[in-house]
Amino acid sequence: MAGATKIPADHAGRTNDVCLVCHKRALGPQPTVAPTTAATAAPAAGTTGTGPTFQKDILPIIQQKCAGCHGGTAGLTLTDLPSLLKGGTSGPAIKPGDPDGSLMIQKQTQTHTDTTRKLSDAQLNTIKAWIKAGAPSGTAGASPTATPVKPGEAPKIPHSLTGRENCTSCHQTGANGAPKFPANHEGRTNELCKFCHEMVAVTAAKPAGEGPPHIPHELQGRDNCLACHKDGVGGATKIPASHAGRTNDICKSCHPPAASAPGAETGPRAPVIVPPIPTPIQYPFSPGQHTCVNCHKTLAGKHKEITAAWESSIHATRGVRCPDCHGGDPSATSASAAMSPAAGYIGVPDKQKIPGLCASCHARPELMRQYDIPVDQYAKYLESQHGQLLAQGDLRVATCFDCHDGHGTKQKKDVAAKVYPTNSPALCASCHSDKNLMAPYGIPTNQFELYEKSVHGIALLQKQDMRAPNCATCHGTHGAVPPGFKEVANVCGSCHTATQEAYLKSKHAVGDGPKCVTCHGRYDVTKPTEDLFVGNQPRHCGSCHPANSPIGEQVDQIHRVLTEASTAYEEGEAKVKEAEQRGLIVTVEEGRLRESNTNLITARAVQHTTQLATIEEKTKKSTEISAGVKKAAENAIQETVFRRQAMVVSVAAVLFTVVGLIIAKREMDRAYVERWRRDQRR
Repeated sequence: MAGATKIPADHAGRTNDVCLVCHKRALGPQPTVAPTTAATAAPAAGTTGTGPTFQKDILPIIQQKCAGCHGGTAGLTLTDLPSLLKGGTSGPAIKPGDPDGSLMIQKQTQTHTDTTRKLSDAQLNTIKAWIKAGAPSGTAGASPTATPVKPGEAPKIPHSLTGRENCTSCHQTGANGAPKFPANHEGRTNELCKFCHEMVAVTAAKPAGEGPPHIPHELQGRDNCLACHKDGVGGATKIPASHAGRTNDICKSCHPPAASAPGAETGPRAPVIVPPIPTPIQYPFSPGQHTCVNCHKTLAGKHKEITAAWESSIHATRGVRCPDCHGGDPSATSASAAMSPAAGYIGVPDKQKIPGLCASCHARPELMRQYDIPVDQYAKYLESQHGQLLAQGDLRVATCFDCHDGHGTKQKKDVAAKVYPTNSPALCASCHSDKNLMAPYGIPTNQFELYEKSVHGIALLQKQDMRAPNCATCHGTHGAVPPGFKEVANVCGSCHTATQEAYLKSKHAVGDGPKCVTCHGRYDVTKPTEDLFVGNQPRHCGSCHPANSPIGEQVDQIHRVLTEASTAYEEGEAKVKEAEQRGLIVTVEEGRLRESNTNLITARAVQHTTQLATIEEKTKKSTEISAGVKKAAENAIQETVFRRQAMVVSVAAVLFTVVGLIIAKREMDRAYVERWRRDQRR
């Protein structure tokens, strides 16, 4: 249609998703799949303009035929020119100027076993001609509409992308002194920017006095910049007039935390481009044969331990074997044959490639659906703090292997698994409580200590209440990243739904008002009480609203009605328990007490609306019910006292009567005996 290239016959049945695995869209200096014609691009300097080049002619062939196995997940990589020149364990894949001496040609013409990946004669001749011509890259002619830019030559991004991903907001107009887009960049989007402009390896610190001032304090609990800096509260630097209308998020996009302040970033976050599902390792498969285990069982030290760990794992149960992660031939009779390059052996995987290696199975729906396991973990991990740092070469961060018990991978429902809910906090703490490990990131290391003492930690770790949140509940698992200040209410609201619904109706929810953590804390969440309404300590209402202010007076009224309702409920509950201990039936009163408690709980939720009338509606109802229950219980207790008094009188009367009868009977008996004796004497 309209001159589009027709799908070849051998592509029959392939879907759109399959197309995109091999064929990439041309973006800036990125390679195109279709050859660039003379009508659209001029020959690059230093080339003939007629011979094949890597970008124009060779890469499309590799993406179609080779990238499935040699796309960069493990082993030999063929999808970029430096990797071709470097090659693998057998040496360079190509020798410029010598096609017959190039392993890439030799494999295709002599030893390649996968017939579906064999090159056509035309493709093979194109690659030979390219190698013979010296293997030109052709990069300079890849962008027909702009000045040619070689990879890495575009200006680097000099700042962190955290909170600053919207390039056009500053660079479109040159706001805040940002370099303005060149004329030939018109219409380009934020996503396109990151294809050409890479992150600097390390963000260089500016000399004192240059650039926006650094944030001199920790951000934990103090990330609402406007609360102090808008009006210069507490001696804080007042926001300049030129900053009018800027939000907390914008503040942090320019003003980084000081290097020594907890919460400071240590490096930029690289842009994330989610790749297609990585290709599994290819190796000679032999059902029923597994010489890896047979051999490693006989070895000492870690080899034997690793084998034992694997045998107890869910992977072993489901048939995942050593070569699925390490390559090699599990049917070979010698170690050299089992671990040869020809058998696809990669040994210990590169740590940066471990997530992709796991994803080669765990991102495939056709494999995971039978186990009801989600397949988005890899995509989430790449977006996470861990994944982005790993992509930058930081090997200190956690990967799948670190959190999922390594070779002894267990199901998450297994109580011995590191990721089991009650074990998860300690798992996170194994890294995040390590001061040396966290020092480069400026991250506090007391989160686990605070969590253990919190209402959440006590519920989960001491009471084994699985409803209580652990680290992953709030921070995510594979997509772990701290929630932003404005996201906190939604994160907490995933459990505290009624409270969130009320909060969203309050003035606090508007703009940069206080969030859940402002009053309740983060890791050290304590059981809230009405005491938070009193005093001006941190987290208390008075820390923002002075007692003698109009809002402070309203706070006092809210405290009063909630305290009255709470006291009334406690008194009613105490009387019902007293009545029950006296042996009275209190079923009705207990039911009414539950109704009162429901209204009190609702009142404590709707207090987050900060609307006195709404709160009073619930507290009044709770107070009235509690007072009624208390009165009923008191009446019942009083009635039982009266009954007991009456019973004492009745018992006394009966006893008096019985005693009287006994005395009368004795008198009668005595009189009878006297008469009988008189009769006998006669």
